[in-house]
Amino acid sequence: MAASYRIDVERGVIFSSYSGTVTLEEVRATMAEVRANPCVRPEFRILVDCTEVTDHRLWFDETVAVVEFIASDTLPRMTGRLAFYVPERNAVYGALRQFKTLSKDEGRVEIFTDRNAARAWVGLPPE
Repeated sequence: MAASYRIDVERGVIFSSYSGTVTLEEVRATMAEVRANPCVRPEFRILVDCTEVTDHRLWFDETVAVVEFIASDTLPRMTGRLAFYVPERNAVYGALRQFKTLSKDEGRVEIFTDRNAARAWVGLPPE
């Protein structure tokens, strides 16, 4: 898997993308790296592009582990909206729906199959 991100401090948005096969270890490492960045504030919104994800190793137990990792005191708690863009309803979309349900973060996490809808939800103009 390859994970990348860009922090737009001016707009308060973190642009993240994943490609290839996504694993629990890589998701944790990327999240920790982003949140350890001194430029990141809790209210920043996050747009995650999953267009290039070909597979995932985030089954139910791993998804629970991600949710627990986020909720732990290991990382600063983010409060801004989190949008996932997945171009089609596939296994990746299903895993993200599990994540959304388990996170119990009402109104903060959404999954989109339309890129511009995901951008709008985090307060960005269409491409």
